[in-house]
Amino acid sequence: MCLFCGQKWVNVTLFNASGLTIPQGYGEISSNGDRVTAKIQDGQDFDYALFTELLQQAARTL
Repeated sequence: MCLFCGQKWVNVTLFNASGLTIPQGYGEISSNGDRVTAKIQDGQDFDYALFTELLQQAARTL
């Protein structure tokens, strides 16, 4: 059985995000600011360099 067959998007969630500057329109920020979730649509460009930088920033605060 394929769990993702036919799905046209994927969510990417970055935790420990309260100290990050998230660009406008990048994703939804949780109400307490501890995570940001970006919904990547099929065929949509995704800024991997930005995500990598945000992930590194979040990891440095652990």
